[in-house]
Order: sequence, then structure tokens, then C-alpha cells
Amino acid sequence: MKEGYEIIIVTKKRVINKFIPTWLFKFFVFTGILTASIVAGAIFVHYRYIKTERRLQTVMAENRRLKKENEKIVVLEKKLREMSEFRKKVENMLGVQNAPPPFDVEKLASQVETRGSRNPVKRESRIKASGPIEKEIEKAERENIYTPYGMPVKGILTRGYTASHRAVDIAAQTGTPVISPANGIVVKVTYNKRFGNLVVVSHGDIYRTVYGHLEKVFVKPGDIVKKGDLIGLVGNTGLSTGPHLHYEIWKNGRPVNPLNYISFPG
Repeated sequence: MKEGYEIIIVTKKRVINKFIPTWLFKFFVFTGILTASIVAGAIFVHYRYIKTERRLQTVMAENRRLKKENEKIVVLEKKLREMSEFRKKVENMLGVQNAPPPFDVEKLASQVETRGSRNPVKRESRIKASGPIEKEIEKAERENIYTPYGMPVKGILTRGYTASHRAVDIAAQTGTPVISPANGIVVKVTYNKRFGNLVVVSHGDIYRTVYGHLEKVFVKPGDIVKKGDLIGLVGNTGLSTGPHLHYEIWKNGRPVNPLNYISFPG
């Protein structure tokens, strides 16, 4: 007797008997398992392919982004080199290398704060000039200390004197000392929306200097300052896009170009 499986199918019309040998049944089972395995393997391979493809697209997108960033860095380095060269040219033009040396801010500030309470220092006595040449020399020296020659701050000129901007802008780091370029008396210390912390110094009867956008002010109205005394610190107060000093010079009540006094012979 043959070994196998008998399958009986009952319908409304008839009964169907089918005999399946054992070897054929095993073949069907093996074929089904093999087909299922192949389909499962194909699905797994397809999933890995899709996952790998997505990772590849992500890496390519990141490479494109890094390439753009690298191009920006190259352009930025070029601009920085150009700015550095421009800065050197401006320094040579303005003679920034002759600008005042760095200050001990705390020491100068304490001197300014105690200026009103200390006794005035007696000046060394001088032999009065007797001849006409000596008198002219003495007059020139006296006038020179009240003329605002030189840089009031160590920095870089970023904007010049024009009809609409009757001053110069000197860029410097916040906290850079601002000094008086001549002897004088402080006539105004205020704050306004445009120039922020503002100081006005009168130098005799002819000149006045104006200092704007200060971070901190170390003088008050009525203070007497000498050439080289600390007035305040560079800041970014008022309408300003970055730390700098707004510097004006007035002569006989009219604004003049500060560059005529910053870039002076000797």
C-alpha cells in the first residue's frame, strides 16, 4: 500500500477524493518554505538597499553643505587679508604707529576722580623771555598746548569728514582709552540718542573737541584736562553699529576736518 495523504473535498454536488503521496506532499512543503525564505530574503535585501540609499543621499547632502561652507571660508579669508592690507595702508597714512601708548586705565581713572580734591601742582618757574625771538617761541609753545594735535585714541579710521558727517570715526575695541589731545576744560558731559555718552572740551578761545559713543566717562563739567589726560573709554552707545569714537574739532565756532590735525608734521 502506498503511503500518502488522502484529501477529501465535499461540495454540494459531489465528494472529491484526492490521494497525495508522501513524497509529493513533502515536495510542496519544501517548495513553500523555500519560496517563503526567498521572498523574506528579497524583502530584507530591498530594505537594506533603501536604507543604504538614504544614508548615501544624506552623506552627499552633507558633503555639498560642507563644500559651500568651505567656499564661504575661502571668501572670508580673502576679505580678511584685504582688510588687513587696507588697515596697514590706513595706519601708514594716519601715522597710527605714533598714536599714544596703552594706558593704565585704573590708575588714570583714580587720578581723574580725585582731581577736584587735590592741591594743584605748582608749575616749574621759568625765566621770562626777554628778546623777540624768545617771546615768539614762548607764544608758539603756549598756543600749541591748546591746539588738538594728534590721535585721541589708538584705532583705525573708518569714516572721514564730509558735508553730512563733520567728524571722523575711529574704530577701536570697547574700553580703549580716549585722551585729550590738548589742554582744556570740560564744558559738557551728556547723553543723547544719536551720540550716546558725549563729552565736549574747550581748548582756550579757539578750539573745541567733541567725543561721542563713549562707554564710560571719567570727567565732569568744569574739570581741567591736560594733553594726554584720560577722558573716557571707547564704546558703542547711542546710534552706533560698532565700538568706535566719533571725534569732532571745532575752530572759532565752526567744524573743521580732524584729519588736518591728526596727520600733522612732526
